[in-house]
Amino acid sequence: MSNYCTQKCKVLDHSLSQQCAEVMAKSFLNSPVYKFLFADCKDENERLTSLIWFFERRLKMILKKSPSALRGIVDYDNDKTPKVIACFLWYEQSLEDFTTWDMIQVGLWEIPIRFGFNTLKRMMDFVRIIEKEKESFYEKYDIEERSNAKDRKVVRYMLNHMVVSTEFQGKGIGSSALRQTFLEYDQEDVPAELWLYTQEKKNVTFYSRLGFEVVHEKAYSDSGSDETENCDFHQWTMKKML
Repeated sequence: MSNYCTQKCKVLDHSLSQQCAEVMAKSFLNSPVYKFLFADCKDENERLTSLIWFFERRLKMILKKSPSALRGIVDYDNDKTPKVIACFLWYEQSLEDFTTWDMIQVGLWEIPIRFGFNTLKRMMDFVRIIEKEKESFYEKYDIEERSNAKDRKVVRYMLNHMVVSTEFQGKGIGSSALRQTFLEYDQEDVPAELWLYTQEKKNVTFYSRLGFEVVHEKAYSDSGSDETENCDFHQWTMKKML
């Protein structure tokens, strides 16, 4: 059996995006945020199929703007068929501003047809809240950075959809893949920040061990309530200096 922790994490070919979408869908099948967004699915199989469709199009949309965003670790079967062991998205935060046309081009306009208008509404409400909060705390950190150092330009990156194939989880593969990528940016002259969102407490522990800190926490509810006990899920925003 290969020691995947020692294998090189690299930029993945776009031909692997379908397989990455499947790995992401399986890993996030029971994630609180995706159970909330796809609450109208009648069972796990339907939610899994829905998530694969969703991640396929999300990856396509991001890779259109940032062709090198998809990274991961790949193994090869005896017949040289590639198998994605771990994957994630890493791209500049400035590329995250997607337009309606971007979404139409990759087929996300089909969401209300495939999953219903309630699903579309939950997604739009969630994105609207996220965007509002991002503006608030990014502005706060921009002000702090300008006050801490004159003429200091900080590049801001996003880490998204970090997953390890379910049969290989708990072996340190995800940590290894991210640490390799951190080393690449340690060699850059320009200071950088890496930001992420997670909706699971266990992931907060995982990322904290890798040097991330929680900068924001919020409870989300379909009713609009901020009450922690009655929320549909929590979201933690985390940051790491590179």
